[in-house]
Amino acid sequence: MNRSWFWLSLLAVALSFAGGFFLANALNKNDLAQLKNENERLRTAAQNNSAGDLADAEREIQEKIKEAEANPNDHMLQRGLGLALYRYGSMKQDIGLLNQTVTILERALAIKPDERDVRIALANTHFDLDYFGKTGKDYQKAEAAYRLILKDTPDDVEIRTDLGLTLFLRQPPELEAAIKEFETALKKDPKHQKALQFMVRAKWQAGQTQEAAKFLEELKAIDPGSQVVAELSTLLTRTPSGK
Repeated sequence: MNRSWFWLSLLAVALSFAGGFFLANALNKNDLAQLKNENERLRTAAQNNSAGDLADAEREIQEKIKEAEANPNDHMLQRGLGLALYRYGSMKQDIGLLNQTVTILERALAIKPDERDVRIALANTHFDLDYFGKTGKDYQKAEAAYRLILKDTPDDVEIRTDLGLTLFLRQPPELEAAIKEFETALKKDPKHQKALQFMVRAKWQAGQTQEAAKFLEELKAIDPGSQVVAELSTLLTRTPSGK
């Protein structure tokens, strides 16, 4: 199989799930034009109730995973496949595929440990495994991975927020530690919406409803008509469980 065409097919299928997402850094202008055409073809096939293209893509994915297993020292193969499968598996919420993705990304990092995008993808994959699969163990793995990334880039607001989420979402939640991470993120970017959203939730769950309301007002000022603001406004009218 033509290697570049495999990536185009996989990314086109991902587009059909994500409504516009693609790994732009992996593609040149010619690839983007082909991807656009392939995505349109798959959308047309889906509208015609044809599952053949999607089934073919799934078979190609498994073939590519076998190729990666057979060539563990091929860094570009492990890296490219791991990054693409992370996005695809997360969009499909496919626990089996995400577990395979962990193995592939770990092989890539074994060859080149300092690749930031691969490290982030591995951390995110562990996060999604617990978020979608309720594994009870992968938030801790994601936390460790995010903390390593933050050693090199402590001002990365997105990674800092995701670290806070691993603490907030686990069972039982570590609310004080999560709030501390959200506070750190918001000091660097006071308008970071994800950090604000989960600061509201964490403060409310900790019983700090007045502070939660303050952060909700900050979020309203940024995006007053959003569905999230409406949901959080309703949340704050309730009593946190266990309080």
